[in-house]
Amino acid sequence: MKHIPPELSSYLRDLSLQDRSPAYLLIGRNENLEDLSGDLSPYGLSHLDLGKPAIDQLPFLQGLLPLRQTSLALSCVQINDGLWTDIHIIRAGRQHWVLFLALTEEELLHHRLFEKANEYGVLRDKHTSILDQYLGRELVKALDDGQIVLCESGERRQVSILFADIRGFTSFSEANAPEVVFATLNRYLDAMIPPLIEESAVVDKILGDAVMGVFGILTMSVSPPHQAVVAAMKILDAVRDLNRRLCEEGKPFLEVGIGISTGPVAVGILGSSARKSFSVVGHHVNLSARLQENAVPLEVLVDENTYQEIVAYQGGFQATSIKLKGITDPVRVYSYRMSGE
Repeated sequence: MKHIPPELSSYLRDLSLQDRSPAYLLIGRNENLEDLSGDLSPYGLSHLDLGKPAIDQLPFLQGLLPLRQTSLALSCVQINDGLWTDIHIIRAGRQHWVLFLALTEEELLHHRLFEKANEYGVLRDKHTSILDQYLGRELVKALDDGQIVLCESGERRQVSILFADIRGFTSFSEANAPEVVFATLNRYLDAMIPPLIEESAVVDKILGDAVMGVFGILTMSVSPPHQAVVAAMKILDAVRDLNRRLCEEGKPFLEVGIGISTGPVAVGILGSSARKSFSVVGHHVNLSARLQENAVPLEVLVDENTYQEIVAYQGGFQATSIKLKGITDPVRVYSYRMSGE
């Protein structure tokens, strides 16, 4: 590199240190703290004793000294609840300089966004694992029994689709720390998914705070509408029990709304050559989602087809009419509401 004029060198130095609150330490040959400069207290470091072992006072250096390479950079470190900082360790013979540079607001924002992306990635992987655990086991058995032919062209099935959604989860996630959000969501999913599996549903999708189950893919002795309604009631029971525990723990709790629709759908394989997955598509998938959107907390809304097939449970449902998106006239549906007590 050509010689940089002093004016540019000075400008670059000032630019790199702007709003960074630089501070440094010097660690001697015997790894004792020999010198320090700058205000270290914002970094969570105070009462450092010169002449004393540096590692005893700076535990983050444990295992790093002496450096084998010329320098080492530790990005986005926080010590004792102090400022987030980049730490640069530079070897100078048998001595080591330790430089602290606070993150700028922009760098801190990028760091937090990166952390958030990683956390949501972990959550997505967790949900994928849950989905594979339940969906894979049931599909393998169905394939072995010849109940499903997973071909590219697909097949048409008479099924019941159940959508269950956690109410108020978006605002809850915005008002709470990520670890609280993830822990709470997983507890609700742990309450909502087993009832679907118990009633022989294929868990087709986990969409953040919503779950979709398909009844009728796996051949059973009872009808898909019966399976779906029983699963819905079990979900409400499980969520109510979970809410009682959360209340006893002094933690916030949420509710669920459920929609069920019954009718013919296309069953098959969707996706690109890189990734394919089992899926169902059709009017009744959309209708069950619309019913779920209109259900109030602790309510199950079912369509006419479902209601006509659940004679044993009809006494618990009340007829009503609702407006659905994309449909001009009100639609007759049936509502089951569970007491929150």
